[in-house]
Amino acid sequence: MFYYVEKFQMHANNAKLVTINDTIGGVEDLLHLFSVALRFPYPTVTNFNAFRDVMGELDWLQEKEVIVYHDGLPSLDEHEMACYIDVLNLIDVEWEKYAERANLIRKHCENRGETIPPDSWINRPSKVFNVYFRLEDESFIEGMIKKYSKNYRECIHYDERGIEYIELQRTPAEGLQARSSSSLKAALSQQAEETSSLISHPSSLTGIPTRLDLAGTWIDQPYVSQYHPGWAITISLEPTFE
Repeated sequence: MFYYVEKFQMHANNAKLVTINDTIGGVEDLLHLFSVALRFPYPTVTNFNAFRDVMGELDWLQEKEVIVYHDGLPSLDEHEMACYIDVLNLIDVEWEKYAERANLIRKHCENRGETIPPDSWINRPSKVFNVYFRLEDESFIEGMIKKYSKNYRECIHYDERGIEYIELQRTPAEGLQARSSSSLKAALSQQAEETSSLISHPSSLTGIPTRLDLAGTWIDQPYVSQYHPGWAITISLEPTFE
């Protein structure tokens, strides 16, 4: 949860504390501080995508609670700060829903007669993730959340197998038309029907290409690319099916 306090006091005994202040200059310094304080098992975490993945685990920590206290805000530009606040917001909700997801996976395995290994994360106690800011920074942080962040408590869902789905709302900026791949395909299909008598190969207008990722779509993550660097192979298929 996000809290705003005039004076921070550490009350929890079994907790790991990460303190952030305004002397931190940039994303690299910020993520390095987290890496050292929380003993990340990966050599380098240099972007917010990787940061979110690592913070979603933290199984190696013995402490039950992780507290991030902002005794000042890091020196980030607006885009970087927006990404940072958004990731903290997402991590907060994912940790909050940890037990829900574990119970779904446990029930799915029981229905299939599958045994969950004793050392699986599903059998580990859930952790608590709390983020504190100074009271004087509340209006700024809440403004950033309102402007850039998502309502993840409504967006995150799990299916019966515990697989996570994040359904983000598609709200276009003022004056722009709402668009999606489904609406584009429908419009192109209609265009093809209307012009089929005028062109020799109307199938070329039946929809946008369907993308197939064959390999390499994780190479932007440092803890993957450091072992297996390479290319991401993407192919656009002829859009002749739905």
